[in-house]
Amino acid sequence: MSSNYRYRNCFLLLTSTLTVMAGATIAPALPGMLSAFSSYPNAEWLVKLLVTLPALVIVLLAPLVGWVVDKSHKKLVLIISVAIYGVAGGSGFLLSESLLAIFIGRLLLGVAVAGVMVSCGALIADYFSGPERAKYMGLMAAFGSFGGVVFMGLGSVLAGFSWQLPFTIYFAALLLLPFIWLFIAEPVIAQQPATEAKESGVSCLPNQQADLQSPQQSPQQSLRQSPPAIKNSVLTLCCAFACIEVFALYMMPIHFPFYYSDVTNIAPIGGLPLAGIIITWMLLVMSLVSFNFAKLRRGINYYQLQIAGLSLVALGYLFIAFKPVFSLCFFSATIAGIGLGIMRPNVVMWVMSAIPPAHRGKAMGAITSSVFIGQFISPLLTQPIVQMWGYSAVYVSVALLLFSIALVVAIGTTLVRRYTAKVGA
Repeated sequence: MSSNYRYRNCFLLLTSTLTVMAGATIAPALPGMLSAFSSYPNAEWLVKLLVTLPALVIVLLAPLVGWVVDKSHKKLVLIISVAIYGVAGGSGFLLSESLLAIFIGRLLLGVAVAGVMVSCGALIADYFSGPERAKYMGLMAAFGSFGGVVFMGLGSVLAGFSWQLPFTIYFAALLLLPFIWLFIAEPVIAQQPATEAKESGVSCLPNQQADLQSPQQSPQQSLRQSPPAIKNSVLTLCCAFACIEVFALYMMPIHFPFYYSDVTNIAPIGGLPLAGIIITWMLLVMSLVSFNFAKLRRGINYYQLQIAGLSLVALGYLFIAFKPVFSLCFFSATIAGIGLGIMRPNVVMWVMSAIPPAHRGKAMGAITSSVFIGQFISPLLTQPIVQMWGYSAVYVSVALLLFSIALVVAIGTTLVRRYTAKVGA
């Protein structure tokens, strides 16, 4: 691999870390912001809304951004998105006296995050295929998780000095712009390999295999090979899995600190709450597993990996519900982190191998919306269970839900495999 390709891959992965900063970076500054804007009506609600506001925009606009990515240059969309990201995100520091200005900045930040997520995923899908794509999808997920740990920690440190300072972290995006311009090129679309299409479920009709293997096909011909219903079913399934993965992930930051503090009275270690240490450890495990996704991917299909990921997260949450002592929670977070680290890159890799190049932007837009829908519904669906039966019950309920989904996927894939084998015979 040439040095230009190495730089391209490096800066593309670094750019992908920007997405995790959207809400988490300013979370430690919320108490200070509440004090600064306490004179506003409903100040507490308004300040908390600043964290989730970008996600609301992403859910609404990601499909549209995906359509734009497909119709224009992916590199141009990425450059514009990163520029908006740095300016809009950092505007909270420059315009800290106006809550309305901060709100507008957060709205624009959501647009930028949607553009970064969709264009980065589409570029990686276009640059690589087969095992290399699996490797870089895993790396993208790993970089995102590592970035979450780093940026949340840095935001906490800066918030200790002033609530405005965490906003300055967003300016770091502007430093990436010259490198994106120099090293990231608009990809030349190659034909989708037949093995990828077959494995993803796109070529599950017997009479398509010969067509997919033809070396003379153009991208337009490849686009027409698979019935739209099959491509759409794969995308719908992957969107559901993306939503479920984030729904399960947010069980930890939303509920675990309260659950752990309710049942333990152990002093913090080095000034850090034990619940925070466990959550951070889970994110690190998730990153390491995603980092090695290409190795896990060998010889295992997407359905099997998804079943394994769902089952591991469910098992980890069952252990957490059993008895929230530090050692058991640490072990449980490890198991759940492994499952989450499998699921995230697997879903993106799955959909990118099934969707033709001309539609990958729209596919990434749909996946991006699904991710943030999962983030929203996690507290909405689980908080009533907490209020009625407690934190242990909510972890048991989610674990049983994930086990049930894994079972349905296992039974469904078995039936489909038997049916396609029978039709092929």
